[in-house]
Amino acid sequence: MSLICAMFPLLAACSGPPDAVRGYESPHIIENNRGGYLNDAIAERRRLAAWGGAVEIRGVCNSACVMFTTLPNACLSPDLQLGFHRSSSPIGAFVGNAQLSQFFRGGVKRMFDDVWSKLPDGEFATISAQEYVQLDPQSRICGS
Repeated sequence: MSLICAMFPLLAACSGPPDAVRGYESPHIIENNRGGYLNDAIAERRRLAAWGGAVEIRGVCNSACVMFTTLPNACLSPDLQLGFHRSSSPIGAFVGNAQLSQFFRGGVKRMFDDVWSKLPDGEFATISAQEYVQLDPQSRICGS
């Protein structure tokens, strides 16, 4: 298809975002997401970044979900609670923590690297959206 689109860029099938990012509505809502597999979340984050539309994170965002907070068009609902913990990656916490840490900035990155990634298994550090924005001023509360 890419060869056809290169030759005939005005075809309807060639306009708009690539197939990998179609299907999102703006704003895309991430709500009460308790996390999941890091590689799945990384792939979803790539798709959302390529799509470029507004993303609102609401309710609870734990574990792998927190990587969505640094998307360029993401905002955090005022009542959002974010949960951080040490990676439980089957290939080792060190690798999983590094995978997650790459998506953080500023004070969130420092807190994750120095404190939250070292919590005992099963323990979470939970912060509010306002506390998150204090640690990472590039992030924003929805509607502000």
